[in-house]
Amino acid sequence: MKVFFTLFFVVSSCFYGSLWAQEKMDLLDQKLEVRNFKFEQNIEMSDKGTKGIMFSFECKYPSNSRYLLTYKQQLSARKYGQEVFSDSSSYLVLKPNEWQKRRRFVAYRDLAVAAGPQEEIEFIYEVPGLLKYRNTISYTQPQTYSILFQMEQAEVKRTARLLDPGSPKEGAPDVYWTISTNGSDYPVYSSKLQPNSYEAPAEEAQFFALEGEELYINFYDEDGLEDDFLGRLPLAAASKDLRKSQKGEMFGQIKRLNYTIGLSKRSRQPISTYIQDDFIYEGRRGVKLVLEYFLPKSLRGQKMRPDFVFSDVEGKKVKIPLFYSLVEGQAQPGELMELPENGRLSYFIPHYAWNSSIKKIEFYFDGGGQNIVEAAPYIFLQPLEFPPYMYYSGTFVEEDVDYEGAKGIKISFSYAVKDVHQYSKLRINFENLKGQPLVQTVYPMQELPKDSLPTSLLHGVYEQPNMKAKDSLAFFIPYLDLDDPQVRLKMSLIPDLEIPIINERSPLIERPDTLTDLLLEEELAMDRVQNNDFGYVVTLKAKLPRLYRGRAMLLLDGLRNGVDFIGYNTVGEGLVEIGQDSFALALDSSQIHVLFPHRRLLANEKVALSYQFVDRKTGEVLLAEQKSESKLPKTLHNVSFQIDLQSLKWMTDSLQLDSAQTKTNWKYEIMVGNEVQMSKTLPALFKGKTVKEQFKRSLRAHREDRIQIYLEEKTGENPLRIPIWSGDLGQLLQAKGSSKAVDQSPVKKAKIKLRLKRSERKIVKIKG
Repeated sequence: MKVFFTLFFVVSSCFYGSLWAQEKMDLLDQKLEVRNFKFEQNIEMSDKGTKGIMFSFECKYPSNSRYLLTYKQQLSARKYGQEVFSDSSSYLVLKPNEWQKRRRFVAYRDLAVAAGPQEEIEFIYEVPGLLKYRNTISYTQPQTYSILFQMEQAEVKRTARLLDPGSPKEGAPDVYWTISTNGSDYPVYSSKLQPNSYEAPAEEAQFFALEGEELYINFYDEDGLEDDFLGRLPLAAASKDLRKSQKGEMFGQIKRLNYTIGLSKRSRQPISTYIQDDFIYEGRRGVKLVLEYFLPKSLRGQKMRPDFVFSDVEGKKVKIPLFYSLVEGQAQPGELMELPENGRLSYFIPHYAWNSSIKKIEFYFDGGGQNIVEAAPYIFLQPLEFPPYMYYSGTFVEEDVDYEGAKGIKISFSYAVKDVHQYSKLRINFENLKGQPLVQTVYPMQELPKDSLPTSLLHGVYEQPNMKAKDSLAFFIPYLDLDDPQVRLKMSLIPDLEIPIINERSPLIERPDTLTDLLLEEELAMDRVQNNDFGYVVTLKAKLPRLYRGRAMLLLDGLRNGVDFIGYNTVGEGLVEIGQDSFALALDSSQIHVLFPHRRLLANEKVALSYQFVDRKTGEVLLAEQKSESKLPKTLHNVSFQIDLQSLKWMTDSLQLDSAQTKTNWKYEIMVGNEVQMSKTLPALFKGKTVKEQFKRSLRAHREDRIQIYLEEKTGENPLRIPIWSGDLGQLLQAKGSSKAVDQSPVKKAKIKLRLKRSERKIVKIKG
């Protein structure tokens, strides 16, 4: 056994603290399982009469409780840190121990933002004690109007039927009204209740609606669990020209409705220039610089360069080496751009490219010469500093290790970092000494669920997106895949560029001379019956450790007189067909039977089977090809014969027919060995020469092949099967060449007949 250990320790002033990524989830209760967070745009909710954004996710909470679990939930949205939406009026209700999908709808009209493209709208979903999730999305906000509706007068008609028999005032109702959109009942505004009165409450309503939404007023009588509906009237569609006054409207049980309605656009957001010093961009913490501007029309279309000047407290310029544009296609500082009248520029500087000595930032457009447009400088009252980070790392190599049934080497990495783990990732590379990645040869050593299989690193690279502050990681390289006596181990920290931590060779590794991890060998080869078929059977003994089960596949190649032959059958416990001639194994060891049916072959022919294990992704040979060959006997005892469905009668009271009342939901099938040789839908009426001719079939089989004839339902999860015959040809001759099924619903009687020439009968040995 050999060991190899390195230790590396550095103190630096580049990295700092916590990170809020574009998407982040804090799981406060580790028993809760969540997945598939999603934001869908332009979702139309007919029950709410509007469009908006649908937030959804799936969750499961394990619990011994027999009752539903209820939690308060809140969904909010922010723009530039300012809240533009909040709703905490609902509850998250979970059924224990089941995956459930939960949705929250946010109407566009409830978002306090201007019409047009919206970038960096941050949504925050919280369930106290369970989880906190946030994500930033971009979308286009439809035109939204603030609508003012003045209810001046409305009365409920007096009818012979008392609306509210319990009312102290002549059965007067407890009346109120709502405003809804697009014919829905969902209120965007609800008035106060006017109890025991025929007069509706007169009040002013202010609410929001999207452009084009149809507005309705609805009147109700509050009445316990279900309010009585008194009438609905369409008001108008929300548009920029809406201004309407109406008097004396009458509809339903409402009369003398007088109202005025008007609207105004929701005000635009103010222009702002700002610095955000705790901003997250693609998993990195740093400084966001934003300038929103309106320029004189005289500058429109001119080409100018946006640029920044950074200076320290003494006025000396400070160089910033790295800028990221936060808007696709946006000019970088110093690049020419064509100016619109107004717009916004957004840039990001990672904190490890920041200089804490910066006191002032000046932004300007430079058109060359004296043509410069300046913005007011931004002054830092205190220096913007990022505390230092610290890490150490080490490696350890151990040989002759068992892992998931295979032998190989174990490589361990340990590290510790301060702060940076929250917004960086760890990368570990495994290469040969030529710098080529170890493809499909390195396995992370981790505890797996029983139904999961180890997965190798496809290109020899391991990445840990969510680093821990301190961790140890172990990897396994099986001797079977180890082509070099040494490998190169690299460990890097990556906030956005790669910072090497370890770059070392492993010690010399001694690979054993003999490896027995994989096994595939011939156990038996002879002519015999196997799973209802008679033929040449090659039985293989296979051993495939769990480590390779998700990676290796069994590749078979059948030959007939040296030419590809696909007419063989393959059976075995744990054998799963992937494609033609390729199979996966679901067990560590298995016995596999490959059958060349005699009925598909001729006497004296040569058959062969090649078999090997290969990598299903790369095609690399994992276990060398082997071959089994045989020459078939001079006599194969194959027989040609005919099976006729002679008669068929149904119990008509339990028979299901098609729309034309001519075909049934049943089919007639003949199997030779494990192969269906005939499958045909049965008619409702089995009479006449033409019909019966369709149910005669000429076949060929070995005399010891099992023949199965039956009727079977065509639909259903567990279709009913009615057997007519099961056995070889000799047994069918002993039964005088016929068999039948009687009184098995919906079949009254079904009879088949074997037709066999005298010359063929001599081949079939009748057993006494």
